[in-house]
Amino acid sequence: AYMRFWTHQEYSRSKVERLFTEDAVYRPNILTSIERPYRGHDEILEYMERICPEVVLTHASVCEPIRTGDRVAVEIWVYGVLEGREETEAMCTVLSFAPDGRCTELRDYVQLASGVEAPFDGWN
Repeated sequence: AYMRFWTHQEYSRSKVERLFTEDAVYRPNILTSIERPYRGHDEILEYMERICPEVVLTHASVCEPIRTGDRVAVEIWVYGVLEGREETEAMCTVLSFAPDGRCTELRDYVQLASGVEAPFDGWN
């Protein structure tokens, strides 16, 4: 559900409420000196509506998630176009979940590259 949310870029309050708890924290950049975390439905939706439409996604590859307890980590390679330039985003997303299945915290660890860069041999 989370990957479809990002890749289809169809952000709405109802989808944010279905996927995130009311007090959820979304960290698109783990370093708070670069970007503050977004807290709660209003801030998460505002972030999605402001930032995500700037990128036209063309493809995403996802590894099998690693699960332990209420946490999941997943490696993702995302390809898209930003301001007319092709870009590759290699990332690991770490999610924590409430008992009802909604996300309580989402952290992205991201590396960006200009152009299209294939995953390294053995990835996946």
